[in-house]
Amino acid sequence: MPVHYEPYHVRRTLNKRQHADHGFWDRCLTAPYIGCEYACHICTSRACPYCPFDDPADFGRIVRFKDAMLC
Repeated sequence: MPVHYEPYHVRRTLNKRQHADHGFWDRCLTAPYIGCEYACHICTSRACPYCPFDDPADFGRIVRFKDAMLC
């Protein structure tokens, strides 16, 4: 099945956390897209708290990428 790419608008692409991540010890996070064309069944991003789609199968069919307005 083909993958559909669609933009979604955000104010900024870089997010700052309140506390540092213990794995990488950084405070900034960038997630340029939601979804993945590989659609691995063992991926933790498909879990309910992280998946923005109603159907978890859409995680591999629809990829949303950030379209930020740069000033």
